[in-house]
Amino acid sequence: GTMARNLPFYAVLKNGITVFLIYHLTWDNCFIGFPKSFATKDESNILYSNRRRGINTYGGWYVTLYPETTCYLKYVKAFDASLFCFPQHEIERIIHPVYDFAYDKKNTVPAHVADAIHLKNIISNILDIPPNCIGIEGSTLLSIFHDASDIDILIYGFDNARKLAAGFHRLESVREIKLSREDERDYIITKRRDTGYGLSDELIFRQEKLRFY
Repeated sequence: GTMARNLPFYAVLKNGITVFLIYHLTWDNCFIGFPKSFATKDESNILYSNRRRGINTYGGWYVTLYPETTCYLKYVKAFDASLFCFPQHEIERIIHPVYDFAYDKKNTVPAHVADAIHLKNIISNILDIPPNCIGIEGSTLLSIFHDASDIDILIYGFDNARKLAAGFHRLESVREIKLSREDERDYIITKRRDTGYGLSDELIFRQEKLRFY
């Protein structure tokens, strides 16, 4: 149905848990995703973050001690794995990275949100990606950000993803944007290790080269 369009997106379940949904299992009428937070907006209750130690693979995201979420783990034969599956009938509302990241231009917005809007416009203008194909996700979308929070971008559409991959280096032409450099390799790896990042040195730097600051 229409709910499955334009994945991925966030959803709030009827029990108050916020989840990030990435795939629709049409035959079971449920969505594969990740639990992100409890009903409270207290950041200490975020279930998954890149600061969690020991997470070094996709499968590692499914390690949780929270009984509120283990009930959603289900073996999915198509993927031969136990995944978080959230029934569609338990979804109370959707929080979409494109359609629900909207602020009234007449009102003052937090500096972090203004930066996110500015970044979205930069990507759209430089890489010729339509604004309605660029989403803002993570803590910015969920309004649980702080001054040092990352701005997480989602690009919708295969052709747009190819534009981003091909033109990523062009973003450095913008004064406010900085890409990771080879001579920063040791510093970057050490910094990411200090936060419990579990990848090899090579994978850490490869991923950091896909970020900008």
